[in-house]
Amino acid sequence: MMKLDVKQQEAVMEALRIQQCAEREQIERYRLAPPAIRSKRYRQGFLLGAALLGTSCLALWHFVGLAFYPLLPVVLTGTALSGWLAEKSERR
Repeated sequence: MMKLDVKQQEAVMEALRIQQCAEREQIERYRLAPPAIRSKRYRQGFLLGAALLGTSCLALWHFVGLAFYPLLPVVLTGTALSGWLAEKSERR
């Protein structure tokens, strides 16, 4: 076995301390994670795939909404007029 000088020994001890600290943090993160993430039922990319699918659905909904946004006053006016006509015909 090689003999290490004092500075090398200190560097090795520091590296071990950092590694142990990282392992403790990993264990703590795993302990605090929600059960769905903590359990091994889901494959590794499942949550990422679900997040991407949800994001793309929201984006699609947003752009479809923007496409029909100019029709919104027409739809609201038609709804208001039909309600007004129904109310007017009830009074007779």
